[in-house]
Amino acid sequence: MAESMATPREDFPILSIFLARDKRAPVAALYRFARYGDDLADNPDRDAAARRADLAPLRWALSGLQREPHVDDLRTVSGGDARLLAHASDLLTAFERDQTVTRFDDWPALDHYYRHSAVPVGRFLADLYGEAPTLYPVTDTLSTALGLITNLRDVRADLVDLDRIYMTQRLLAEHGARVEDIYHGRMTAELRAAFDAHLTRGEQMLARALTQASAIAAPELFRHFHLAVACGRRLAGKLRARDFLTGKVCLSALDMALCLASAWTARR
Repeated sequence: MAESMATPREDFPILSIFLARDKRAPVAALYRFARYGDDLADNPDRDAAARRADLAPLRWALSGLQREPHVDDLRTVSGGDARLLAHASDLLTAFERDQTVTRFDDWPALDHYYRHSAVPVGRFLADLYGEAPTLYPVTDTLSTALGLITNLRDVRADLVDLDRIYMTQRLLAEHGARVEDIYHGRMTAELRAAFDAHLTRGEQMLARALTQASAIAAPELFRHFHLAVACGRRLAGKLRARDFLTGKVCLSALDMALCLASAWTARR
């Protein structure tokens, strides 16, 4: 989960210095698959129908109907493990649904979206390490929390470029927040209140996931988990303090160093 793993720098890069060397190739292949699929799904220069057509070769390849480099790579390095490939298929489902579902009425609807867009990554890691399926609820909570927090900082770009809002309509209405203010980059008091409530839910989920981290058997996965929680908390704090409608908020090198130190010293 670091630049030294030769992957693009992001707040939540999927590779981690804590992951065992023999696990890095499958994780890197999933990362490349997800980044490619996400780029296709979010291409603002294509309409929804065209983006869905662009995604079709990935679906066909996962079904074994044709070859596709990103899928072929993932299949090879994962040894054709059907469980791992199923998680990639779930991610693709999220990219496909993005073309038709652009609003979410309430928390259950948004959680269902993250079941495909975020949860598969945590489950992929759990299965890669041979963890028991009973760990899924723990990784699901963490993955959903990270999805809530990271998507919020891009709320304006998603609306302007793709007419999507990864917040609940009910939450916006409860605080009297207006979608047009998001579009025009106006951080009103109502929007700030809605954003903070959204972040609170993400932070509560991070806290709940952390209390269950001792269920993780693999020591390196345990530290990876703590690193993700630390990054999520730090980013949420920055989003609370800054106007992210007018400028992107990212974790700095110092932030990442502090998160790494926190994860390194984590104890069961």
